[in-house]
Amino acid sequence: MDRRNGWYRWITGFGLRVLRRLRRLGRRLAPILQKFAGLFGFLYRKTLGDWVESYRKNRAAFRKYRNQRGKQAAQRAAVLRKTLVCSVFNMIMPVLAIVVLLGTIAYWNQMAYGLSLECEGENIGVLEDEAVFEEASDLLYHKVSYDAVSQTALPATPVFQIQPAIHRTYLDAGAVCDTLLENSDKIVKASGLYLNGSLLGAVTDSAALSAYLQELLDTEKTAYNGEDACFLESVELVEGLFATDHVKSFAEIKQLLTGSVQEKTEYRAKKGDTVESVAQKQALPVLFLSEDNGGISGKLKAGTVLNICKRQQLLHVLVVHSETYEQEIPYDTVTTEDDTLYSDETIVTSAGEPGREERTDRVSCECGKETERENIKRTVLTKPVAEQVTVGTQIRPTGEEPGVASGVFSWPAPTLWTVTSEYGARWGTVHRGLDISGSGATGQPIVASDAGVVSWVAFDDYGYGYHVEVDHGNGFVTRYAHASDIVVTQGQKVAKGELLAYVGNTGDSQGAHLHFEIIDNGTQMDPRLYLE
Repeated sequence: MDRRNGWYRWITGFGLRVLRRLRRLGRRLAPILQKFAGLFGFLYRKTLGDWVESYRKNRAAFRKYRNQRGKQAAQRAAVLRKTLVCSVFNMIMPVLAIVVLLGTIAYWNQMAYGLSLECEGENIGVLEDEAVFEEASDLLYHKVSYDAVSQTALPATPVFQIQPAIHRTYLDAGAVCDTLLENSDKIVKASGLYLNGSLLGAVTDSAALSAYLQELLDTEKTAYNGEDACFLESVELVEGLFATDHVKSFAEIKQLLTGSVQEKTEYRAKKGDTVESVAQKQALPVLFLSEDNGGISGKLKAGTVLNICKRQQLLHVLVVHSETYEQEIPYDTVTTEDDTLYSDETIVTSAGEPGREERTDRVSCECGKETERENIKRTVLTKPVAEQVTVGTQIRPTGEEPGVASGVFSWPAPTLWTVTSEYGARWGTVHRGLDISGSGATGQPIVASDAGVVSWVAFDDYGYGYHVEVDHGNGFVTRYAHASDIVVTQGQKVAKGELLAYVGNTGDSQGAHLHFEIIDNGTQMDPRLYLE
């Protein structure tokens, strides 16, 4: 009886709740569905109308019976009365069917789907779409340490299948890339050797390669007493993932670095030769020369034959060392102008003295040959003393103005060029000038060697014979002797090149000629020293 009461209460309560919700739903949908009221009324009468009416009648009868006979009797009557049960059942089941249908649709609508990825027989996981795989492929290109990734290192054509994704759990591009790398036998972890940004090869044992590269540097540094050594090329040893077809043995990498032999010759050592000096002469790294000759090092016996193997080198070592030495410091020249001197006159009033300095240079050498030098320290030991020079600013006369000497002497006989007697010892005496003559000398013009004032004119029959003296006003006097005729007068100003007289044979003379003297402050000088 209790069990029946329980079912009754549950069915009744459930039915009431359904009715309340339907009413509430009806109130909400009424404004929207008002236009369709006739249609809904027709559908209601044809479907739920009879059931609801039957349910109402049974409920009213049940309440009346309960009021008359009591609650327990009413419950027994409700269970025994099939009409009420069937009415409730017929009303609940369609509602349950609708609820189940809507729930099923909602469930499958909420269900997420993805692409199951399979590569080379290995299940990778579920992806949201194919774009994730494409992004993973791009990541794979970047993770593998060589820009031109070999096609053999990439995964085979992927296989996709649609399947539900539980809890919307998808693999991202990074996880797909990592899984592909883990499952691949065409990509390995190694150390790649890059020269100037290009991959030379990769090795699984980076320690041996690092040691060899350091040995190249240390050998050159020791050979040339260097303080530091580096490769001229950009050399990088990078750990990462590499395609297997780029992986080489240490011996193969070493052979590539050493270079293939382009030319092979022999060198016979001379006294005092060392492996280092021969390497420098032949422009070879010391290590390469040593390896090509059985590891030989140090001093060489005279006559020792060395193999000289010229290679197309990939690596060049730059050795840097410091060099200290003394050097002269040039002195400066301090110039003072003087308007009493001609512009072409310079007088050193105080001689300059160079200084001394100690310099330390940073010297870079390739195979022993200096390629660059940079001063890094400079210490002055003694300072230089400047030279004091006085320079004239006065414009020197050209001699074209009468009476104004230029200071430069020109040839006094413009048509005669033969010197018959030089300045100096002659016939037991000293000849104090130049004797100038030539074919047809008589009557040839004699001109002023420089501008000045005629200071003396003489017509003697002895000694100089007819002769003229010109005072140039600068301590110099010129004498023109043995003339046949004189055309200037004493005190006359003459210009350079102006006619003074004519060549003759007067006075103490042995044939027609011009005796020419240059007198410097009373001393007869060799005219050759002054003539331009």
